[in-house]
Amino acid sequence: MPSEEELMAAASEWDEAIVAVATLRQRNGDDDGAVEVLWAAFDAGNEMVGTPLGLLLENLGREQEAREIYRRSWEGGDAFSAFNLGLLHEESGEMNEAVLWVRRAASGGDRHARRWLSRRRRAAKRAKREGESGR
Repeated sequence: MPSEEELMAAASEWDEAIVAVATLRQRNGDDDGAVEVLWAAFDAGNEMVGTPLGLLLENLGREQEAREIYRRSWEGGDAFSAFNLGLLHEESGEMNEAVLWVRRAASGGDRHARRWLSRRRRAAKRAKREGESGR
């Protein structure tokens, strides 16, 4: 694996290198350093590191920051971030917001979001049938 210095040199050009630097820092026990690398890239206009940054923040228990990063990343064109934001809303019991964000992700091409919506529709139909048969 390349050194951190080599990865940092490449990081200005490639999203993957930025994420690799953050992963290297996290593996070395430097969670704050991992967040710092991703956040710097994100603040410099690289919205494509939003999903990895959001996931890292979630894993560190920093949910509000993750939500903000996902929202900003979606505004920059990352549909996957919209899906992750939808899942956070679902976990919090905020189903209207969850569906809104997952629909945004699906319309942006996220296949996981499309599957989530499909499962939700099937579950709603099943619950309706069961409710009707219970009358």
